[in-house]
Order: sequence, then C-alpha cells, then structure tokens
Amino acid sequence: MPVPIKVVKMATMLGVAILGTVCSLSFWADLICNEPIRPSKPLMPSVPSASELSGIVDHIGSPRKYFVGLCNRSYTIPEVYDAFAAHSVEWSILGKTDPWWSVISVPDLKGKVDLPKEQKQHFYASGRFDRDRILRDVRANGSRPLDNASISVLDFGCGVGRLGMAFAWKFADVTCVDQSVFHLQIAQKEWQIQNKRAKDDRTPKGQLNLKVSGPDLLAAVAGKRFDFVYSMIVFQHMIPPLQIVYLEQMCDILKPGGQGWVHIPTMIPVGLALTPCDVRRSMRTGGIQMYNTPKDLLEGSFRSRGCNVTVLERGNAYINPGSTAGIIFFNK
Repeated sequence: MPVPIKVVKMATMLGVAILGTVCSLSFWADLICNEPIRPSKPLMPSVPSASELSGIVDHIGSPRKYFVGLCNRSYTIPEVYDAFAAHSVEWSILGKTDPWWSVISVPDLKGKVDLPKEQKQHFYASGRFDRDRILRDVRANGSRPLDNASISVLDFGCGVGRLGMAFAWKFADVTCVDQSVFHLQIAQKEWQIQNKRAKDDRTPKGQLNLKVSGPDLLAAVAGKRFDFVYSMIVFQHMIPPLQIVYLEQMCDILKPGGQGWVHIPTMIPVGLALTPCDVRRSMRTGGIQMYNTPKDLLEGSFRSRGCNVTVLERGNAYINPGSTAGIIFFNK
C-alpha cells in the first residue's frame, strides 16, 4: 500500500529539522554533515584589577582605608608613608653599620659589619632551626601541613635572609621582601655563596627572589600570590597603623587555600611601648621602637579581608620578658 504523499512530506520535514539540529552541534557536524569543526576562540587571560595590584586603592578605585582598631580610625597608605620612610632610613643605616645585630639582637653580633665564617654559618643555621619550628607549628595549628616542596613562599621582613634562605633550601619558590636595600644586598651576596656550595654538593634548592618593599606590599610583588606567607620578629617594630596596613595585605596576597604564620606582640608593658597612634611622635623619636596590637583587633583585621584567623598567645616567645607574643594563623 503506497504511503500518502502528505505523510512523506511530514517525515521529510521532520528529518530536515532533526538533521539541522544535529548539524548545529559542533561535535556531530563533522561526522554527519561533513563540516569542519570551528575551534572556539581562545579565552583571554583575566586582567587583574587595580586593587589586586596595589594596596593603595580599593575595589572601586577609591583610596583604600585600613581601619586601625587601636586608634579607632582609618588610614590610607599615603597617610602612613612618612612614618614608613623615616623608619626605613633608620633600618637602612643599621643595614650598613650593624646588619647582623639588627636581625638577632645578641651581644656577640653587636657592631659587626661582617662575621667570621664559623659565626656566619651558625647565624644561618639558626634560620633552619626556626624554619623547622614554624613548619611544626603550622602542622599542629594551621589549616594543613606544608608538605609540598613546590609551593610559593613569602618572607616578610627578611633582613639578611636568615629565614628566607632556610625556606629556599626546602621550597621551590621563595620571595623575600624588606625595606632596607643594604640588608638585601648582604642577603644576595650570602645566597650566591650558598648557591655555589649547593652546586658543588649537588644539593637541591629553590629560587630566592629579593625585593625592596614599602607599605604597598601588593605592588612590591607585582600581583603575585603565595601559598604560604610568614614573618618573625618584624611587626613589633612598626607603629600599629603600619602593622594593619601590612597585615591586611598579607591576607590579600594569599592564593585560595593559602595560609600564613605571623609573630606579633599582643601586649607590651606600659612604659616600653610608645603612643600607638601618634605617627609624628614615632617619626621624631626614631631608633628601634616597640609596639603591639591586641589579639581581638588582629583577628578583626584579618576577618575584614576574608581570611579565617586564630591568634594564639605564646608568653614571651621571640620577644622580651614581660611582653606577650601572639602567633597569627590565617588562611583563605
């Protein structure tokens, strides 16, 4: 029995519709419709925003404000830059005249521009000891152990590279920042010596990148993000507005899943710390100064930037007796 023409036309139209749908799918088009598969356009790399590249501006391009709870007011980076510049001069002078003592203030190092070979080896060996203490602390109290040797690490306030070099012997990519170019020059020289020794011994090591940094930490590292950031016996010498400017950016600078370890005093006895919010007085006084920020205010600053945070108080760890040291564990 012949199929009615009307039915044939309907079937033909349905087949064309199905084939047209199939041919619109790039995978099947080449198999059925014999049309070449057109490659999709390559994805354009995302361009970092200004606030990702600099701590000076916020996400809408306005001057970024850092709230300092101890002072009950906000500061911009330009407002604290004069204080930074004044203290940077002091630390640069120490980098020329007393570099080793300015890092570890023990009598044996006082007044020495250079160290005898054995004493210098002991100095840098102490960095490996403290590195291992930090790693154990992170394993016990951080978000996860630092077992992956390929991670990127930031050493904030590295001085002559005592800790930074120790981390570079264990991890592939270490960046060290400091405000004193003279400390960094010593670190560069000593790293070259250690590099040569590593090549002679065929000992594996990572890369060590040394950078001068001001209060705009994000700009100093040119948009780079890190798996782990740390700082030891550095923040105690900064007036609290500078402390908060740097600490918030240390949260910003983490990769997703990254974590940090920072040592900072949470209490200093009355009379030993200068007025915490008097930036001009800090500049006039000069010299090595001591400051603290209480635990609850530290936690608030990190949370405001989207980091999980815990501050554990550790008595006088790495600090003078009578003061209280805090260790900040934070992560994204």
